[in-house]
Amino acid sequence: MLKKVVLILIPVLMLTSSCHHEGRSFHFSYLVELLPNKGNITRVWLPIPQSSNHQKIRNLHIDSDIDYKLKTEETHNNTYLLAEFNGEIESPKTIHLQFDVLRIEQKDDVASSDFSKYLKANSMVPVDDKFENILDENKLSQKNMRGIYDFVLDKMSYGKPKVSGDKYARKFPVALSNYQSGNGWGRGDANYACDVGVGNCTDFHSYFLSLSRTTGVPARFHMGFPIPNNNEGDIAGYHCWANFLHTNNRWIPVDISEADKHPELADYYFGTIDPHRVEFTVGRDLKLEALSTGSTNYFIYPIVEIDGVPSDSFIKRFSYKDL
Repeated sequence: MLKKVVLILIPVLMLTSSCHHEGRSFHFSYLVELLPNKGNITRVWLPIPQSSNHQKIRNLHIDSDIDYKLKTEETHNNTYLLAEFNGEIESPKTIHLQFDVLRIEQKDDVASSDFSKYLKANSMVPVDDKFENILDENKLSQKNMRGIYDFVLDKMSYGKPKVSGDKYARKFPVALSNYQSGNGWGRGDANYACDVGVGNCTDFHSYFLSLSRTTGVPARFHMGFPIPNNNEGDIAGYHCWANFLHTNNRWIPVDISEADKHPELADYYFGTIDPHRVEFTVGRDLKLEALSTGSTNYFIYPIVEIDGVPSDSFIKRFSYKDL
C-alpha cells in the first residue's frame, strides 16, 4: 500500500530576500526503484537534506511503497531514511523523495563548539607522517590555508583513470598499478589522490582534508548534487566540497575540483561556494542503523541490502527543475 508523508523542515536560519539575487530556487527529485528479488528482508537507506544557513528545504514529500522511518546519524547529525520490506519483492517498488530548495552563495559559516571530530582521521582520510612530510617538504602550514588549497589544485587533475588502457595509466603506470579495479578514484582516498594525482571531487577534497587536519586545522567533507545551468533535467551524479576552520571560528568553504575544471575561478572557489548545488550530508564514515558494515565511507546514493548483503538491485534517478 502506498504511503505518503509530508515533512516541513524548519531552517536553522531563515534566508532573507536580500540574498535571492545570489541564490537559486529549484525543485529536486530523488527516485529509487527497487527491483524484484527473492530475499527475506530488503533494507534501503537514503540521505535526507536539511536546512542550514545556506539552503532552505521546503515542501519535502516522501512517497514510499514500503514502510520506513527517519533516523539521525549521531556523529554529524545527518538525517536519513531507513526502509524495510519483509519477504520477496515480486514487482518493482519505489521510494520517491521530492523537495524545493532555496540555495544561496556560501562564503562562511559559524562553527559549533564541537569540531574536534573534524581533526581526526577517517578510514580513507589519514592523519599521519606521510602527510606531515608533504607539508614539511612543501613548507605548508596552518598559517597559509590558501597555500594548501593551491598545492592540492596544482598536484591534482580531474579525471577517472583506469588501471590500464587509458592516458592516465600510461602516464602513471607504477602508481596506478598499486590500485586495483574498484580501489581507485571516487572513493575519497587521500593516499590514492596523493600517489596518483588524478581523481574526482572526493579525491581532491580528501587530500585537502588530510593535509588540513595534519596541520591541526579542522576540516569537514560535504556531499550533495550539482545543479546544471539548464532550467530542468536529469543529474548524472554527485558532487562534494570541503570546509576548513578559520582562526575566527568560522568555516571557510573550498571547492578544489571545480577550480581545476575552471581555472579562472580558482580565487572564487577558495572561500566561496556557488549556489548551483544542494547539500545532503556532512562527514565521512557515517554510522547507519542496521547497516551490515556499520558505517559507510560517504553517503549520497541509495544503499540497498538484501538479507544483509549489499545489492545493486535498484534503479536511481535524480532530476531538478527551476522554480
